Amino acid sequence: FPASALSPREDVVFDDEDRVERAKDVVTGDGEPWALVVDADRMPRGWVSAAQLDRAPTGVPLGSLELAPFGHTFDVGADSLRAALDAAVLSPAGRAVGVDDEGRVVGVVSQDDLGAAIWSVSE
Repeated sequence: FPASALSPREDVVFDDEDRVERAKDVVTGDGEPWALVVDADRMPRGWVSAAQLDRAPTGVPLGSLELAPFGHTFDVGADSLRAALDAAVLSPAGRAVGVDDEGRVVGVVSQDDLGAAIWSVSE
C-alpha cells in the first residue's frame, strides 16, 4: 500500500529559527507531544518535546535547543505504508517524517495516523 494515502501534518513542523513560544502555542494547543525542527531548506534536524518547550526560555530559537534524532524518513510519493510505519516505530517521537524526492520535509504522521491508514486501505 502506498504512503501517498497518508496526509502528513505540516502544522507541527517548524523552522530552526522559529522561536520557542511559536512552537509551544501550536504544540500545547493541539495536545501534540512533539514538534519537528527543520533547517532553512526544510531538511529535518530533529524533534523537540512539548515538555522541553515548556522548560525553554521564551525568545530562544528552536535550533538552539537539544533536539532528539528524527530517525528514518520515508518518501511520501514513492515509499509504502510499511516504510512509514517502520520510520514511526524507530523514531523516539513515535512519529514518521515524510519527505519529498529531494529529502525535504512534507510533514509528519503519528503511529495512530498510520494505523488508521492501514485499516482503511485493507478494508
